[in-house]
Amino acid sequence: KGLLAETPAGQVKYLVTALAIDPTYHVARIALWQAYTAASDHERALKTVLSVPEESAVARRARFLAALSELRLGRYKEATERLESLRAGHEDAAVLNNLGVINLRRGKGQAGASARSFFEKALAADPDEPAYCFNLRYAAHLARDLPAAFAPLRAAARRNPTADAAHSMPGPVLLR
Repeated sequence: KGLLAETPAGQVKYLVTALAIDPTYHVARIALWQAYTAASDHERALKTVLSVPEESAVARRARFLAALSELRLGRYKEATERLESLRAGHEDAAVLNNLGVINLRRGKGQAGASARSFFEKALAADPDEPAYCFNLRYAAHLARDLPAAFAPLRAAARRNPTADAAHSMPGPVLLR
C-alpha cells in the first residue's frame, strides 16, 4: 500500500507501519526515503537510510541515498566522504556525477575543473545518461569554455538525435 499511495504522506504512513511490523524489511526503508524526499523532508530521509545495516542487500543503495540527502542538506563534507567510500573499488557513474555536483556547489578554487573531471568520468562510464552530459556542459559553461560546453551536447545529439536536452541547451549558452 505504501508504494501505491497517492501522496508522500500516505506513503509514509503505510511504510512506517510496514517497518513496525518487520523492522528488517530494508527495501521499505528505501521506499520511505523516496517518500520523505518527495516531501522535502531530507533530515528524516537521511535518518531512515542510515538505519539500514551494512549486511543488508540494499546497504550500498542506502548509503548512496544518504549521500544525496546530505547533498540536499548542504552537508557537502559528509556527502563527499560517503560518496568517496562508495567509489572505492567501484567506479560508479552516479557516484562520480554527484561528486561533481558537490564540487560545483562548493564553488571554491578549482571546483569547476574538478567537477568537470568527475562529469567526464561519469559520462565515459554511462554515455547514454543525459544528466551527465548536461552537467559536463554546465561546468564547462561556468568556466567560460564554450567549445567544451558544446562538445558533450554534440556527442549526445549524435547518440540520440531525439534527445530534447541536446538540442535545447545550445540556445541559452549562445545568449550568454
